[in-house]
Amino acid sequence: LLSSFVMTTGSVLQLVAILVWSPELLMFGRFVAALCSPLSDAVLILYLQEVSPKEFRGSFSFLGEIGYCLMCVLGMVLGMRSVLGDSLLKLLGVSIIPGVLSIFFLFFIPETPKYLM
Repeated sequence: LLSSFVMTTGSVLQLVAILVWSPELLMFGRFVAALCSPLSDAVLILYLQEVSPKEFRGSFSFLGEIGYCLMCVLGMVLGMRSVLGDSLLKLLGVSIIPGVLSIFFLFFIPETPKYLM
């Protein structure tokens, strides 16, 4: 939850940096988002391995990696000039929506089992 919040904050900082024309704030927002993005991915895979039944642990771990690859492809597609054009504001603003949704849904996900912590 903390990592998703910090990553979403980094995305908001990037969007604000474009609005106020501040390259320093843009670099800081990129740094914050790049610091917490791999942490969120690693925590997601570990969580899926802990809460899934034994017979599905391998496939859930694999699906987490597939989801990461699909999001990379989605980012490349959205970055194409024919999709979002030359608007850096739109491209950086798109990442805020999944961040806010993930923070909202993380409140409803149960904790990991105590014996695996």
